[in-house]
Amino acid sequence: MGCGLAVALHAPHGFDYYRLLSNATAISRAASGLAAAMVAGGFDGLEFDLESLFDGSNSTFDYGPAHVSLVAQTREAVRRAHQHATVSLTVGSVANSRGNRAYLAAYPLVQLSKVADRLFVMAYDMWHAHGICAGPNAPLQTIKADLSEYIHSGVAADKLVLGIPAYGHSYFCNGTLPCTFHACANSTCICGSLRHEAPHGPGPGFWAIDGQLRNRSNRFFGDGGRCTRGYSEAAQSPFLDCPARPGVPRTQTWYDDVESTRLKVALAKTLGLGGVGVFTAEDLVGT
Repeated sequence: MGCGLAVALHAPHGFDYYRLLSNATAISRAASGLAAAMVAGGFDGLEFDLESLFDGSNSTFDYGPAHVSLVAQTREAVRRAHQHATVSLTVGSVANSRGNRAYLAAYPLVQLSKVADRLFVMAYDMWHAHGICAGPNAPLQTIKADLSEYIHSGVAADKLVLGIPAYGHSYFCNGTLPCTFHACANSTCICGSLRHEAPHGPGPGFWAIDGQLRNRSNRFFGDGGRCTRGYSEAAQSPFLDCPARPGVPRTQTWYDDVESTRLKVALAKTLGLGGVGVFTAEDLVGT
């Protein structure tokens, strides 16, 4: 497959999925319009990034079949307009075994994999206890479990592209909540509370984190502080611990580096995936 440019379709927050997907005529028009816009823009591919579809405005509507229909019709329209173009989907790294049935009902991965050229798996932003404690952005064992379950359920491995992060998440370790929440039992950075999330951004890119390890000043971590690198064997993920400084509490940043990224690429090869992608490219650019 040659190189080319693809356009991503990202629905804005609050988009009314029900209004589109509950109307067969609207789906058909959307498919034709998207194909025409892709060709007019000179793109070789189209990617659907329809996040939070399972949180749709009508909880009784079955979004899954309509979602598959939209992708299938769009792929057909794109192929008619541009013989070599591709249609991809962005999907979350969430497995059925962890109780995400509502998600998988709206994103029926086996059916979607049959009507799309590839599924880009967002294996990042996977720490959901961030309001209480710091944790890994992309834990390897969780990613492996999710991908293995997708493949076991019938998704062709070569249709999956593993999306890995080029950024981290920073957490203020300023909380007083005891480590009783099960996800935080081994955390060394408690932040916020069950009711009030502590700030855990912005997401510093790879070069900002690398600069701090090299004791360079940058806009994420400020001057000095002398952050130290730690490594979680359980998550196969590094983290930075930065001591408190005037006006700023102690900070912990979880991220991916060469070591943890190499393990994820090796996993993709072992499972026979169709490739690896990075989110986002600008985070790989030094500043």
